[in-house]
Amino acid sequence: MELSEIGRVYGLAFGLYCEASKSMEVLVRSLVEYRAPSLLDEGAYESVKVAKGIAVEQYRRTLAMACMKSQAVWTRAAIEKARPIRESIGKFHRFREMSA
Repeated sequence: MELSEIGRVYGLAFGLYCEASKSMEVLVRSLVEYRAPSLLDEGAYESVKVAKGIAVEQYRRTLAMACMKSQAVWTRAAIEKARPIRESIGKFHRFREMSA
């Protein structure tokens, strides 16, 4: 399957300092629009505006942490995969020094 066959692609991303792409902001705001009325019904907040304001920050933080965690897992896997290569390079340099 080609990517072009899937349809429109959205760039859902967070930056190093938790800044969000425009598509991510749209996603967060859509989630909040869906969730805010139920928060109000639960009696957690005094108005929909307050519920939306708090929910936006909670959703952004949660999604940003999930993105950072997945990046950390990916980075660790890449480092673990590279470890045997680094060790073999170190052995090669030690062998070369002993031979000289």
